[in-house]
Amino acid sequence: MDDEKMYCFNNLFKKTKRKGEICYDIATFDRMQFLHKIGCDLRFVDTAKSLAKTNLIKCGGKEMPEIVAGMLKKFYFENLSSPTTVENCIEYLANNDVADYGFDDLKDTYRGKVAHFLLCTFTGMRLGSPWNGRQDVNGGYIVVKNNGDVVAFHSTIADEFKDFLVTKIVMESPSHSRHKDMVIYKEGEHYFIKLGLQLRFSLSR
Repeated sequence: MDDEKMYCFNNLFKKTKRKGEICYDIATFDRMQFLHKIGCDLRFVDTAKSLAKTNLIKCGGKEMPEIVAGMLKKFYFENLSSPTTVENCIEYLANNDVADYGFDDLKDTYRGKVAHFLLCTFTGMRLGSPWNGRQDVNGGYIVVKNNGDVVAFHSTIADEFKDFLVTKIVMESPSHSRHKDMVIYKEGEHYFIKLGLQLRFSLSR
């Protein structure tokens, strides 16, 4: 990476028309493809905000920021922001052992970490808000699908509900302009990029 490549990356936009006006949105696919073309890789350094790091560590231990970073790399960099399920991310985490566990049952280990992270997120944890480490739901949950089907969960079957979350949640790009991410910036001699995490249900799956 150098300043010229940073400038080229930050000026890749896609022209769209909304409400009759021409808009220039950040071209996520083109920007990630550009990094591949020039031979760059992404390496996790830290969370953008210390509160997010604190909450992730409370949720899954000191390795959790690295695990979530691995999910982001799989979605944005490896898959070029194409459809990516949490199952895809778990496969990537295990194949690359991003937390450097070094033992055999890596897929089960990463699945357990990610599933617990999803449960914490579903039950009240937000990376940008103080979190006490507790789930803010008592008894159970009810999820209603678009077609009216009801998926109920009671706290006594937490593992089954975690499996449901893993199979039904996908990665998604947030608004880059609103969150001021997907832009390369320079500090000293080093170049950095923030990647935004957004998850959504895909109940049709």
